[in-house]
Amino acid sequence: MLKKSIFILLALTLSLSPLQASGLPKASMQAIIKALQDTNVDVRTAAADALTQVAGDAEDATKPLESVLIASADPKEQDACVK
Repeated sequence: MLKKSIFILLALTLSLSPLQASGLPKASMQAIIKALQDTNVDVRTAAADALTQVAGDAEDATKPLESVLIASADPKEQDACVK
């Protein structure tokens, strides 16, 4: 159930335009950042993609993405973090 909720949140986030995303509620940003720590690489990759699109300031995304990048061995996940 939780994984389905995360995927729904990520799908909604990815569908937002940059202007809409800039007003993303703090709880939603926290959910995306938490998804970066999921055990499923697909969830982490989707969260990295979402975070790079919704972070209003690059600094909002840098630390969490850097942590995932350092720990990752998956090329798709690494690519999502670097974007």
